[in-house]
Amino acid sequence: ISDARSGGYRLISLTDGYLIVALAEYSENLYITVFTGVSLLASALTFLLMLVRYIGMVIERIKRFASDVTIVSELDMNYEIVSEGSDELASLSGNVENMRRTMLQHIESEKEARATNSELITSISHDIRTPLTVLMGYIEMMREHQPDEVMQGYIDATESTAMRLRQLSDDMFKYLLAFGDT
Repeated sequence: ISDARSGGYRLISLTDGYLIVALAEYSENLYITVFTGVSLLASALTFLLMLVRYIGMVIERIKRFASDVTIVSELDMNYEIVSEGSDELASLSGNVENMRRTMLQHIESEKEARATNSELITSISHDIRTPLTVLMGYIEMMREHQPDEVMQGYIDATESTAMRLRQLSDDMFKYLLAFGDT
């Protein structure tokens, strides 16, 4: 019993014996528990607010990127897609911008090729038609001199070949007119 009293325990006398009781106050535990709970709740709310803000910013960037891609695909191939940041979305928008530039370069190359093709067909058509007209004139002059039967066969064969060349030249020019400006 004397050891119990020296350790802060109290002796309570009962009718059937003694009871050793230790009384301790833990009122600061309530404050610590409340403070810990409030801190955890505040931390969770702060994290949640930061997460919602970050997700909102990412969604805004995605909407802007989708709008830029829509403008490029439907309205204006010269509209530049700007990539911000260094994340996957920025990488994606940068790649789409590179693809847009490459497509513009291909379109420009195709326009140049069409223009060159148009010039070539016009030049070939002109270079064929000029001597062909002269040849047709000579054929007409030879017919007027009443050639013999063998010479008439040569004249007919020459005229047939000249007419076929004229038709090919006409077809080539029609093709240029029909498909050259697309």
